[in-house]
Amino acid sequence: MFLDKEFPAEDKSLGALETSKEGVEWKRLEAHRAVGDEKPPTMKLFEGHIEAKDVCQGALGDCWLLSAIACMTEFHGAIQQIFYSHKANPRGKYYVELFDIQAGKWVTIVVDDLFPHKNGKLMFSQPNGDEEWVLILEKAFAKLCGSYHAIEGGLVLWAFQAMTGDAVCSYVCGMFTTGEHLLDDAMYTLLVKLKHNGCVVGAGSRGKDNTISEGRGKTGGIVPGHAYSIIDAKHVENFRLVKLRNPWGTFEWDGDWGDKSELWATHKHVAWACGWKKDAPDDGTFWMSWEDFVKYFDGLDVCFRTQGMRELQFEVAEECGACGPFVGGLYGIGRFFCLCQGLYKMWCVRKGTEEELEDFEKGTLKASDIKSHV
Repeated sequence: MFLDKEFPAEDKSLGALETSKEGVEWKRLEAHRAVGDEKPPTMKLFEGHIEAKDVCQGALGDCWLLSAIACMTEFHGAIQQIFYSHKANPRGKYYVELFDIQAGKWVTIVVDDLFPHKNGKLMFSQPNGDEEWVLILEKAFAKLCGSYHAIEGGLVLWAFQAMTGDAVCSYVCGMFTTGEHLLDDAMYTLLVKLKHNGCVVGAGSRGKDNTISEGRGKTGGIVPGHAYSIIDAKHVENFRLVKLRNPWGTFEWDGDWGDKSELWATHKHVAWACGWKKDAPDDGTFWMSWEDFVKYFDGLDVCFRTQGMRELQFEVAEECGACGPFVGGLYGIGRFFCLCQGLYKMWCVRKGTEEELEDFEKGTLKASDIKSHV
């Protein structure tokens, strides 16, 4: 089994965490999930489709990173292209490619699959089922930055650029008192166009996050100083709605248009257009009005993602065992030819450069959309 000597399974890789390091054990996931004398389940790199629900934050303050990762799961091929291999490595050795912004080039990060446990439980991000890609990607970022502690607190924009190498930008809501900011109406129009154009979008809530010292709490709401993923934006009837996701995988907005809101029952067309379900699970995903959004959030973090042939990635259906590569190949051929994904990605190309981003802004925003406060 591979052991990463550059980022060893020791306290120095954890860094100066606020939580105690006493009793920390580094284990591979298969050993951790073994029950009694039963054979442990075989871990997979990817299991089924890559979804936002695969991302679940643990006891590390890296919501900015996990929110950015959850945003990337919306786009087919975006996560797979970060990994050299698309199936679990029997030696526990993984290659992750990230863009080093300071060096201005792509770098290869090699990590093993040993993860810190405490009291028999994983300390940081949690796996969804038997797949481990989120934990490996989180560890690769920790190694790039020097330790797990080094990724407690960060910028969503930096995570976007590290995973794509593309242009990023931030738009600020008009509720601030100094500087230049977009008007609320212009911001919503921009958000709808960004999502329509396949951009990756996140949002940061106002305030300071005291989760580590005060806990997560038991009631719903918007966590202060927390990073969220923006999944969708819809203007239905006279309502401007935004769909967000908390990287905790739980703890949702409990106001108007939340999962339990009575507004869905009284506006059935809106519920149908947004795909709302009465028995929606507490999975961290929720809707809220744009008016409430600008009260609780600072603005938008955007990655102007490159689109083209590189989005087409070979998927190994590991859940199918030895037949996985064959099944994955059939899926890929079906998408490429029958669904015309090959021609579409070949001709509908967009590069995520600063110049392309500037052209998009010129075609979307007007001078009157920007408000200057003194």
